[in-house]
Amino acid sequence: VTGRARRVELAVEERTGALRHEVAERRRTEEALRASEQQLQAILDTARVGIVKTDLKGRILKPNPAYCRLLGYAEDELRERTVGQITHPDDRLEDARLLAAMTRGERDVYRREKRYLAKDGTLIHAQLTVALLRDAAGQPESTVGVVEDIGEHLRLAEAERARDTAESSNRAKSEFVSRMSHEL
Repeated sequence: VTGRARRVELAVEERTGALRHEVAERRRTEEALRASEQQLQAILDTARVGIVKTDLKGRILKPNPAYCRLLGYAEDELRERTVGQITHPDDRLEDARLLAAMTRGERDVYRREKRYLAKDGTLIHAQLTVALLRDAAGQPESTVGVVEDIGEHLRLAEAERARDTAESSNRAKSEFVSRMSHEL
């Protein structure tokens, strides 16, 4: 009986030790996960570009602060909207087409220029990169978009085109005056 009791006692101690080890390992995993989530949240909060997570119907699930600032909305106001509601009407059809292609599994990422409508009604030109997020079973679950305001880039490009046009006109005028003076 003493030998049997001792074997049971050792088995209980072994199992208890294994459970303690398992609990400690689970705690370490949970702490690592929490730390990872905090790092990810810090990255989202401090990113200088807009980042937005949406469901497959375009409902905004999680916008970062830069996305909110870009559009002039508070986070809770954006969560009440779809991406379509803050997109320029002429760009909505292409957004819907690309999202449908992602949902069907035809593509995992797309990149395009589009226009947003800010809360105050101003038009915002943006470069958008959208990636499909999948669940554990590999099924499409949601999307994440990175949005960069390219309005300043477009204004600079337009200014360069205007300068080039003015220089071209100036050269043509100089050439014309030169020819006229030669003819005279």
